[in-house]
Amino acid sequence: MPGAAPWFTGTCVVASLIPAWCRDPPAERELVAAPGLVRTWGGRLTADGAADRAAAATALVRAGAAVLPLLRRLLADPDESLRQETFEIIRHIGPGPFRC
Repeated sequence: MPGAAPWFTGTCVVASLIPAWCRDPPAERELVAAPGLVRTWGGRLTADGAADRAAAATALVRAGAAVLPLLRRLLADPDESLRQETFEIIRHIGPGPFRC
């Protein structure tokens, strides 16, 4: 299909222009270096669009134990809906990362 290649190439170029910290959940060292990432991810989890919220939650669940420092910070937020969403993410991650 001749028209598909430019669309795909354009999509890859646009995706490569998005900083990694916007796409991937941050590790603890990234949170220390850029504390604003907590607010960024909190905003993604409470976004107006259901697809945006679901994409952010799915990314955090898939990252598993690596995002526990971020989730801990999100639980300290005064926004009740953000804390509730954070608890749901922790529930979906499961008990594995929390075992001693």
